[in-house]
Amino acid sequence: VPRRARRSASCGAARATGGGVLKHDPIARSATRLSDKFGHETKPLAQWADLEAYVLLAEPGGGKSEAFKREAASASYILARDFVNAGPPEGWSGEALFIDGFDQMRADSASRNTPLDQIVQKLDAVGRPRFRICCREADWLSSDQSALRAVSRGDVGVLHLDPLTDEEVLLLLRRRGDRVPDAQAFVERAARQS
Repeated sequence: VPRRARRSASCGAARATGGGVLKHDPIARSATRLSDKFGHETKPLAQWADLEAYVLLAEPGGGKSEAFKREAASASYILARDFVNAGPPEGWSGEALFIDGFDQMRADSASRNTPLDQIVQKLDAVGRPRFRICCREADWLSSDQSALRAVSRGDVGVLHLDPLTDEEVLLLLRRRGDRVPDAQAFVERAARQS
């Protein structure tokens, strides 16, 4: 199945399973780092934990928030708007901050730069901890990476959440047989529509 059809099936799987792709059935996701300095490298999202900071990008409905929440299980997860308004979550003890919903904050702002400036200021104010930010690809600007470098103790990786493989889509749909009785037909229909 071509990448575009796979993305369509992945997004369809999200709708068919009643929410985010991973909401009911977590699958270890992979992410690809595209970099002039480091080249293209793909590995499981959990294996990017050694980066001081990263931004996780994906298309709407691609499962980025669910994958992000899964990675934040042993850290601190917070919505971008809450982080800007109130700082780190209650009980935060300096571990990596997983800041989700940056794209939604940017979409609601009159200036595309203001939300990022607010996050940078707050990260600086709380001591420049390790951080991860989740954002839709369309809302990420190439200049954002350099702004985040100012508050990172290392490089800021830009990761692209890889679409689910055909096998992962089928596995998710088969696990939800009550909502999708014929997973293979669903995937084929999604591929034809893309």
